Amino acid sequence: MTKANIIWKRVHDTHSLFIDDTTQEYVATIITPTMHKSWPFQTFMGCHNWFTRELAEIGIKKSRVDEPNPTYFGESAKWPNGDSRKNKWES
Repeated sequence: MTKANIIWKRVHDTHSLFIDDTTQEYVATIITPTMHKSWPFQTFMGCHNWFTRELAEIGIKKSRVDEPNPTYFGESAKWPNGDSRKNKWES
């Protein structure tokens, strides 16, 4: 069994977006009242590109708050899920 860890999430009234970091890949998940869909990707940005396409297909425009924070790829004061880091050495 592969261990999953949610590293990024956004919850809206109409839909929710999640990215899990497993030991081998990223798994993107979209949840709406009528749909629950997941797909694996090799990259974090691959998940976001898929979110954009899937949301457009069901008629929802991806919000700017759903875009990844560019500081995710460097040091950040927050974890990708929005939680604050206790110190800059915490990984």
